[in-house]
Amino acid sequence: MGKVADLLRKSLIYAAVAVLFFAFGFVLFNFVIMPYMVSSGDTTKIPDLVGMEYGKAGQICQERGLVLSKQGEKYEEDVPPGFIIVQNPLPELVMKKGRRIDVIVSLGQELTSIPDISGLEADRATSILETAGLKVLGKRHESSEVFAEGKVMDIEPPAGSRVKNGTEVTLMISTGPISFVMPLLEERTVEEARYIIEDMGLTVGALEYVRTDLAIGTVVDQKPPAGCRVVEGQEVELVVSSGE
Repeated sequence: MGKVADLLRKSLIYAAVAVLFFAFGFVLFNFVIMPYMVSSGDTTKIPDLVGMEYGKAGQICQERGLVLSKQGEKYEEDVPPGFIIVQNPLPELVMKKGRRIDVIVSLGQELTSIPDISGLEADRATSILETAGLKVLGKRHESSEVFAEGKVMDIEPPAGSRVKNGTEVTLMISTGPISFVMPLLEERTVEEARYIIEDMGLTVGALEYVRTDLAIGTVVDQKPPAGCRVVEGQEVELVVSSGE
């Protein structure tokens, strides 16, 4: 039993000595060695770079003997482009000069380019726009001499614009050329018919003369016939009486 007690006593003494040495070492490192290292200029505190413009952050790091390294870029809605959003190591830590600080830099809010959907059917154009992260707010219908009825003529904002995701756009959709009802020209003189045709924005086409019992120069037939829908610029052919 005496030997066991002696061994236990020695173990306790060794443990106590170890604790004292650890405590002494901790105090020595934190209150003597570390302040000396900091004051000697071999180490420096890491600055807080988050929210700082990348160029300015580089200057601050250079002044403190640190190296700033951009490790990537990320879209961040609430941070302007070129500003730091993440850094490693964290600020206030003490590290040797010459060490590297890694950062991630904001690209700002993610933008998308409005695609050119002119000439497409409205449903197809809407699908493409929604896939691009845009919202079709509304549709305006206008006549067009170029685009067929139901085709997209244009978009607002215009194609190629760089806009935020979720931006609302408006489509301009063609109703086709302006159309109107063809009037009755029969039994009018060819001069009267010509005036009416040209006044409506139509074009006088071929004139065919036939023998009839009507006065010379009287329109006896027309193409397109009266009552049909015609569009601006369309040709109108006339059959005219040459008399008996």
